Amino acid sequence: MRAILYRVLRRRQFIYMLAFMVVLGLSCLFTYGIIGQYPWKGGYDEPTSLYSLHMLVIPAVTLITFKFSFSLLATIPIGDILAEDRQSGYMKSMVSHITLKKYLINHFLLAFLIGGCLVVIPVLVNFISLLFFIPVTPLHRFYSMFLVPSDEFMPHLYYDHPGIYLLVRSAFLFLYGGCLSLFASICAYLTHNRYLAILIPMFFVLVSDMLISVLRAAKYSLSDQFIGTENLQLTGVLFVVTILLFAVMTVIYGVKKNEI
Repeated sequence: MRAILYRVLRRRQFIYMLAFMVVLGLSCLFTYGIIGQYPWKGGYDEPTSLYSLHMLVIPAVTLITFKFSFSLLATIPIGDILAEDRQSGYMKSMVSHITLKKYLINHFLLAFLIGGCLVVIPVLVNFISLLFFIPVTPLHRFYSMFLVPSDEFMPHLYYDHPGIYLLVRSAFLFLYGGCLSLFASICAYLTHNRYLAILIPMFFVLVSDMLISVLRAAKYSLSDQFIGTENLQLTGVLFVVTILLFAVMTVIYGVKKNEI
């Protein structure tokens, strides 16, 4: 696993995505017009809380960009490595079933962890950058009630314990990013194509979200459930369970067939 991690950390894709995530997290300081204004005040001349300007609750440019590029952020750093290894002949040298099984398990586990951790970076950078300009005051229910409506994900937790709420939302991001990264690695192994490994998860997310939008059932959108403020629905649970089962079956298939 350390060898795989070492390769990932040295990849240009990883460095570029990491830099983009940091910039994305800092972008709120400019899109919100916060730079040079301290303490920042809302439109009603009411001191605004840090938790009411966080990127996960404000549907501004930062969150929209984050949603649109989410699958790429999660998959590009590591998602295509298995296809690269198959094309280069690296995996053909693994004659032993035990060696191949260990390699696939380690790679899938690392893909899940890296994909999940990376997509949380913009959220963390966003929170830290806002700390320098926005006072950490309790949420004012009247001025922030539109951010998390009563019929969406745990509004009482958001208003009473916003810090815990952001941690829970970050855990959802970690899970979603990890599953997309794992999905890309599975596609890389099955298709032998580095580009398809990145494009398939991206188009899956875009097409499914567009289809659900056409059907006017936004609460079932994967992006709105894991990145937005919608409640977790059956579609989100099925997505996570399906990806995990798909990964297990891919390991079993790869070791059994060993046709690499």
